[in-house]
Amino acid sequence: MFRIELGGGAKGRGPGWVNVDLCPEAEIQHDLNVLPWPLADASVDAVYSSHCIEHVKCPISFLREIARICKTGAEVEIRCPDPFAEMAMCAGHESVVSIMMLRHASEIFPASYFGGRPRRLRLARVVAGPDSFWFPQARNNPLFRGWTDDDILTWLPRTRHENQFHLTVEPCTL
Repeated sequence: MFRIELGGGAKGRGPGWVNVDLCPEAEIQHDLNVLPWPLADASVDAVYSSHCIEHVKCPISFLREIARICKTGAEVEIRCPDPFAEMAMCAGHESVVSIMMLRHASEIFPASYFGGRPRRLRLARVVAGPDSFWFPQARNNPLFRGWTDDDILTWLPRTRHENQFHLTVEPCTL
């Protein structure tokens, strides 16, 4: 099984994962802004990327490259700051990736993102990563008594630190 981590930095994800990053410690040294990536079409079984997509100049191209290099059925996990998080647009971040952007790519306008390509990404689920300061503040506030954790994370800005996007690769029939 060939599994890659995109932008794993100096440490990477660990055994069983091939780190693709610009840093010298990466197994595959490559600038992820330079396309195409040095990986063959339909050669990857799984992709993990944590807090990398916001550093690339074009997140849409990043998603298209993932679809290109992955086999049909591959699982993809992309983690990035929530647009309302304090770190969403800090130094070094080139873009913001929202839940709606991934829904547009997956469900609403997939032809605009992946049309004419052999494979596409489909959003399976989104998991919220709670902010360590604002989420507990909201959870303990009597104004929100009766709200579930999901209610708080969905409706109160800044209570999410990150979004974890779980996607699958499927044939593109658009």
